Amino acid sequence: MIDGETKQFLLANPAFCQMLGYSEEEIANLQFMDLTPLENLTPVVDDFTRLLRGKINLVKEMPVKRKDGAVFYADVTGTFITLAGKTCLLASFRDITERKELDRMKSEFLSMTSHELRTPLAAIKQAIHLVYSGTAGITSAEQHRFLEIGQRNVDRLAHLIDELLNLSKMEAGKLKLEKRLGNLNPLVSDAVSAFRPLAEEKKLKIEESLNLDLPEIYFDSARLYQVLANLISNAIKFTPDGGRVLVTTALYGPGKDYLEVSVEDTGAGIAKEDFNKLFVKFQQLDMALNRKNPRGDGLINPRWC
Repeated sequence: MIDGETKQFLLANPAFCQMLGYSEEEIANLQFMDLTPLENLTPVVDDFTRLLRGKINLVKEMPVKRKDGAVFYADVTGTFITLAGKTCLLASFRDITERKELDRMKSEFLSMTSHELRTPLAAIKQAIHLVYSGTAGITSAEQHRFLEIGQRNVDRLAHLIDELLNLSKMEAGKLKLEKRLGNLNPLVSDAVSAFRPLAEEKKLKIEESLNLDLPEIYFDSARLYQVLANLISNAIKFTPDGGRVLVTTALYGPGKDYLEVSVEDTGAGIAKEDFNKLFVKFQQLDMALNRKNPRGDGLINPRWC
């Protein structure tokens, strides 16, 4: 428990003290920021201030500094309570060192596997091309048809391998974005059009409401399309037949200097108590929702803006 005004620890359980290497008496003389590495201090102070003002809920993966100076990562959750007239932060810390190491090993495995698969796949693709082009001899129309099927499946597999590689790059913070100046509205329209047949199949109305005064911005069209496709697909999966999906672009903020893209639907939505699960990887909602929507994956996709 942390004093909301002084940011000093008021109370800590033995497990927390053991995790950090401090005694309960030593913890009582520390502030919340004393456990934060210097390079992470500014965002942590900002989060604490916003949390105190009720702007956010604290559900975050944060670096934490032990007494011996070693740094580890912890899942930190917190909420402010009033106790004897004093505003206090009630927080819990969970050491995720082992999980971070498993994530690192997984990323390395994905990267290695992706690279190893690309070489034989390139050889298969080249071989199909040589046969299809007639370089290796004349082929019949029927053989051409089967070669085209093979070519399409090779391309699909190459795309999956690229996605695996991008995932490992993303988790390592090394994914390169190809940003170009443009207007977002055409991209949004393309995404809506691509999913219209799927929506109509479920007798859903899928609509767009675009702000025609959007300024041009720099963005990676492929990545943003991917985000939109995931959100729209999820909205369609979890909206009952006869419902509605609306995709909008808008400007907001005091000076209208923020651009927002949102995907709304008339489905079950996300309960307030599940908001803290929004950015937890592969987190699923209540299974009752999945039973009602057996085609869906049950994953939460937040509004993107």
